Amino acid sequence: MQLIAVTLDGVRTNCEEVTSVIEKLVEMFEKYKVYNLNDQDKLRRMLIIGKNLKDVLNEPVINKDGSAVENLKVKCSGYLELNY
Repeated sequence: MQLIAVTLDGVRTNCEEVTSVIEKLVEMFEKYKVYNLNDQDKLRRMLIIGKNLKDVLNEPVINKDGSAVENLKVKCSGYLELNY
C-alpha cells in the first residue's frame, strides 16, 4: 500500500509540474501572439513558444509500468528556456 501511495504522489507531483509549465507557456504565448505577419520577430517567438507548448503537452508523466517519470521537473523546465 505504501508503494502505491508513493507512486501516486510522484504522478501527482509530475502533473503539477507539467501544469505549471503549461500555464507559464500559455502566458508567454499570449504575450507574443500576433494576428498578422507584419511583426516577424513576435511571430517567430510565438511559434517557438507554441512548439514548446505542444512538446510539453506530449510529455509523459507516467512510465509504461505505471510509475512516475523521474526528473520530469528538470525536463519540463527546459521548455521554458526559449532560444529566440
